[in-house]
Amino acid sequence: MNWRVVSYTVIGAICIGLLLFFYRAADPISADNVGISYDIEQGVKALVIALLAWVIVRFVAIFCWHPIEKKHGKPVSRVLKDSIAIIIYAIAAVFILVCVYGKSATGVWASLMMTCTGIGYAGKSFIKDCIAGVILDFTGNFKTGDWIKLPDGEMAKVHRVKLRETVFKLLNDATLVLSNRKLLDDAMVNFSYEKDEYWDGIDVVLDSFIPVDRGRRILQAAASGAVGVVEKQAKVFASNVDGGSVSYKVFFKVPGFAMQKTVIHNVIQTIVQHLTEHNINLAEDTCRIFRGSDEANEAASVRFTPAFQVARLSPLFAECSETELTTISAVLTPKYCKAGEVIIAEKSTGSSMFFIAEGVVEISIQVQSSEKSPDASVKKHITYLVTNDFFGEGGVLHNSPRNATVSAHTDVMIYSLERENLKRILVEMPNIAIKISEAIITRREETADIASKTAKSLRDRKKLTSEFAAALRNFLGI
Repeated sequence: MNWRVVSYTVIGAICIGLLLFFYRAADPISADNVGISYDIEQGVKALVIALLAWVIVRFVAIFCWHPIEKKHGKPVSRVLKDSIAIIIYAIAAVFILVCVYGKSATGVWASLMMTCTGIGYAGKSFIKDCIAGVILDFTGNFKTGDWIKLPDGEMAKVHRVKLRETVFKLLNDATLVLSNRKLLDDAMVNFSYEKDEYWDGIDVVLDSFIPVDRGRRILQAAASGAVGVVEKQAKVFASNVDGGSVSYKVFFKVPGFAMQKTVIHNVIQTIVQHLTEHNINLAEDTCRIFRGSDEANEAASVRFTPAFQVARLSPLFAECSETELTTISAVLTPKYCKAGEVIIAEKSTGSSMFFIAEGVVEISIQVQSSEKSPDASVKKHITYLVTNDFFGEGGVLHNSPRNATVSAHTDVMIYSLERENLKRILVEMPNIAIKISEAIITRREETADIASKTAKSLRDRKKLTSEFAAALRNFLGI
């Protein structure tokens, strides 16, 4: 129990009680409503109401501002404190005019509202800037001494935070003053908080004959799969078509300023790799990637990634020859899924596995929402898979229920492979059975490792992997 709060509460209650007693005791001072005694009585009542307002202001400071300051480790904005105090005193003044001096409540409130409206209209810019300053103070976006990346991309150091505006020092020691309202409206990056995650981005330009939806799928999968991108979070927006090209904005989440350059480099390298794998020749210029002419592209490969390319890039068929890849690609069935569409439902059965040609898919499971509601469940995100990944391999081994839900995180292009077709491939090409088994077991170990971090123990992981390996060997006949 916080005895300080209790003592303040008791003292405050006693003070309020005394004030109310004095308010009532002021009545017998004058026998009628005229003369000096009556004026003294009214003055005492007005003073009691004013003191009561002061007590309320102190209570707000003790039970509201002090806890907030203790939690955030910094003082609450003076503007907010004064604004609340003014409101409390204004209400006390209305009570004095109405209850003590008998003025019309309607007239007092109307006059007060007109006054506030006039002041607010005359100083609306000032008020907006002050409110923005209060919000910035509460959110803690920056403080004096922090290095900030301003909305125009320029680096600046916070020199002084004022009521209406913030003063910055640029790299050339020039002074820049921005209103708090502008700083609140525009996105900034605080480089002094290295652990804070934030979005960064690059520009990518592709020829306009590459369909925009396909370009977005390839770029989002590439950025999501780059090393260092937080939780594979990436977004792609196609901005405009100009001079036979389409400009794409690729945004991705970096873990902090210290990793910014490394992550940008990784994203660029991964995008170059993905576009090259999709037969798109590139020329790189800083953070803008331009696609060069590629007359060798066939019409089919412009619309979507061919099955042969998917098979060649899949780790499952990495050791196959071109003849073997041609045989495999002939039994792959293409499918297009829109963002949010469920590809595999948890606890359903199936006999297919899938290869991601373009885009990002999400793996999730249903978990019990609470112990009190054992039948209720909620979605729990596991991971994302991107271009060249595969999933659903359990469906080709047996008809057991799927252990996770796979849905399209973005628009995706996938290819499916049926169990019977895989068996036929293994009969015709037994030399790749070992390679396929190694790739599937590696993937299963990765999946089990993720599951063990979310809901299972390490022993459950090993058991799951060994059981899957036994089923795979039985299926492959090895």
